[in-house]
Amino acid sequence: MILRNNVVRSLSNLEKRYRSARECKRWRDRHSFVFRSNIQNPPNSIRVEAINAVWKDYWKTDPKWAQYYWSINGIASPYYIPSDFYFTKLCKTLNSIDRFGWPLFQDKNYIDLIFRGVRQPDTIVRNVSGQYLDNDYQPLTVQEAVALCEKEDDLIIKPSVDSKMGRNIEFITQETKKDSNGILSVLQNKGEDFVVQRVLCQHHKMAELNPDSINTVRVQTLLWKGHVYILSALVRIGVKGCRIDNPHTSNGVSCVLTPEGKMIGTAYDRDWRPYKKLQNGIPVRGFEVPYYDRIIDAVIRLQYRVPHFRLVGWDMTVSEDGEPIMIEANLDTPEIYFHQLGTGPLIKDPDLFCEVMDFVSGRGKE
Repeated sequence: MILRNNVVRSLSNLEKRYRSARECKRWRDRHSFVFRSNIQNPPNSIRVEAINAVWKDYWKTDPKWAQYYWSINGIASPYYIPSDFYFTKLCKTLNSIDRFGWPLFQDKNYIDLIFRGVRQPDTIVRNVSGQYLDNDYQPLTVQEAVALCEKEDDLIIKPSVDSKMGRNIEFITQETKKDSNGILSVLQNKGEDFVVQRVLCQHHKMAELNPDSINTVRVQTLLWKGHVYILSALVRIGVKGCRIDNPHTSNGVSCVLTPEGKMIGTAYDRDWRPYKKLQNGIPVRGFEVPYYDRIIDAVIRLQYRVPHFRLVGWDMTVSEDGEPIMIEANLDTPEIYFHQLGTGPLIKDPDLFCEVMDFVSGRGKE
C-alpha cells in the first residue's frame, strides 16, 4: 500500500510538472516577439547577471523580459515579472484557484451577493444553467424575461462565466426592439449562463475620454500580511464607435495612473504601441480620474472580502454623483502587461517582492 501511494504521488507530481511546463511554453509562444527581440546595450541592471542575482532562487528568468519592457518604457529593473512565471506560478499560488467554490466567485450572477455594499450594475435578468431569474433570484419564464427587457432603454448582455477581455458581449437597443422577436432571439442565442444589465452612466469626466464606451479603472491589489497594497492602477479607454473599452477586444488603449489618480504621459494598445494622445486628440498626460480616492477606498474594502484571493484586478468606474461602481473582480489571473508597461515592475518594493517570491517558491511563509 505504501509503495502504491508513493507511485501514485510520483505520477501525480510528474503530471503537474508536465502540465506546468506545457503552460509555460504556451505563454512563451504567445510572446515570441519578446524572445525574438535583439535589444542593444541594455543597462547593467537588466543584464543576465543582474537578473540571475534576483531570480536565481525563484525562476529561470530570461532577461529579455526586462529588456523588452525597458526598450519600450525606458525603466530598467530586474524585478519585472515574466508572464510565464506570473500566469503559471505566481497567480496560482497567491490565489486559491483550485479551491472549492472558485467558479462561484467568478460568476457574474453571484458577485453582487459576495460584494454587496458597493454599487454595481443594475441586473434585470439572470440566466443560471438555463434557468431565468430576476434580480432577486426569483424564477422567470423566458416570456417574463423578455417582458422585463422590453421595459428598459439600453441593456448589455454578458456571459456570466468565462467572459474575459470583453468577449461575447452584446447590447439590446431600441434597434433590437424593432423586431417583434428581437429580444427573444438575442436571449435564446446566448444559450445559458449570462446576465442582462442596464448600461451604466459614467461620470462626465470619464466620458470625455471616449463617450461611446464605459471607460474603466483597473486596480491591482495585493493582500499581504493583513495589509492591502495598491500595486498599480490604470484607465482603459475605448475608441469612437466601440462600446467596449477592453484593449484586447477593441482598439482601445490603457494608461497607468499615478498614486494620485492622474494618467502618466503614455498609453499603450494591445500591441504595446505607445500613444501620447487619445484618438479624440486629448493629451494622455495629466487627466485625473474623478473621485479616485473613493475608488481606492472601495477596492481595499472589497479585497478583504476575499482573503483567499490575494492578488485581484478590480474593474471600476465612477457614477455621475461620484460613487464608485464595481463592474468586475478578476480573481484568477489579473492582467499584468499594461501595468508593467506603464511604470515598471508590478511589485516595485524589493523587500515586498522578495517576501512574495519566497512564499510563491515555497521558501517562506506569508
